[in-house]
Amino acid sequence: MARTALKHIAILLFICAFSVFVAMLVLINGTWMRWEQAERPELQVALILGNRLDDGNPSPTLMARLEKAKELYDAKLANYFVLSGGVLGDETISEAQVMKTYLLQQGMPDKRLILETQSTNTIDNLYYSKLLMDSLNCQTAYLVTSKSHLCRAMLIAERCGVDAIGVPAEMAGNLLEIWLEYAFEACRTFYFLAFEQWDLVNPDEVPNMRPELRYAALTGANQKSSSSANR
Repeated sequence: MARTALKHIAILLFICAFSVFVAMLVLINGTWMRWEQAERPELQVALILGNRLDDGNPSPTLMARLEKAKELYDAKLANYFVLSGGVLGDETISEAQVMKTYLLQQGMPDKRLILETQSTNTIDNLYYSKLLMDSLNCQTAYLVTSKSHLCRAMLIAERCGVDAIGVPAEMAGNLLEIWLEYAFEACRTFYFLAFEQWDLVNPDEVPNMRPELRYAALTGANQKSSSSANR
């Protein structure tokens, strides 16, 4: 009887875990689909979240995000672009710098690109970008990232005090790679909702949080923002 009871418990746990997994997939897909259809007003800032590099160059996933940034620029929907991503693994250059180089090659002006080079994960991306937004007196920003990643990024943005409008970028890779990315994000999204979110603090509640991140270079950008806001 004990073995039968354990078998029933295992089946019940499997059903619960599978149900949560499916629920996360539905949440992830519903998020990017909703934001893909949303109206896009003119804003001051767009946040572009980094992704791994391929030998110092943008990965296909990162390139898709950068193409979305270029679309926002061409449509004159954002004035400044915060490129968020630090140095990971064995790389010797930050994701943000690689992103900047790529966008400069696409014809975007240097004065529109602001680097955030401290972050090494999505939570850092949003925390540090929040500080940069505050330096620009910006309340709302576009948040550009991959479709599967957008849901978790938007949840983190909300907890970090970032008022964001999602911009989903296409996913790179074959069907198996895309499915595995969705599966990974489903697990990460559940972990964030169940555990990580309770440890996050809105930077507005900690005004002295990492003041060195309020780059001096933003002074000039902040002065220019009022004159360019209607462009």
